[in-house]
Amino acid sequence: MDRIRQKIMKKHKIRRDLVTTMKGRILPHITKDLNERIRNLNYVIHKGPNNIAEIERATEKMKTWRHTVDLDKKECSCRRWQITGLPCTHALCLITSSRTRNVEDYVDDYYSVDRFKKAYEGTVMPMTDRSQWPKVELGFKIWPPVLKRSAGRPRSRRIKSVQGGGKKVTRQMQCKRCGQFDHMMKTCNETV
Repeated sequence: MDRIRQKIMKKHKIRRDLVTTMKGRILPHITKDLNERIRNLNYVIHKGPNNIAEIERATEKMKTWRHTVDLDKKECSCRRWQITGLPCTHALCLITSSRTRNVEDYVDDYYSVDRFKKAYEGTVMPMTDRSQWPKVELGFKIWPPVLKRSAGRPRSRRIKSVQGGGKKVTRQMQCKRCGQFDHMMKTCNETV
């Protein structure tokens, strides 16, 4: 647990330093991804009233795909925009068709630099040892799971002892589940 806390401390420090170098409202890798998707958009736009439009594209097999985009509600009939929070290619086509619109205005707040900064502004304090961990009272006792014999048929041939005519075994069998000797994990009935 202490190792995990140390890794979280390092990760938060790296991310806080990273935020100071970021410029703009949207995270840089999201802006880069959107700019790559904007290139080579070959859709036909049929504009309607109130920032609603129909976007059409013909494929090589002469099949046409149509999607309706509503910029005010931030919705597209392909539903990618609603699921990811990033404008789909249909919405990007409509947004970039007008010079007055900015793509960053249509990206969800989840991808903003401010949200990234808020996520990593908290600190994990350093501790010398486990005695400084906060004590948590759950209100109930956690019991180990009830263990049953493992699935499958047990071995049919028993391992004979030296007195019974078997080979002398130099090492003892130890159960990997409970740690006791003289039985295997497959036939263990002990609780952990």
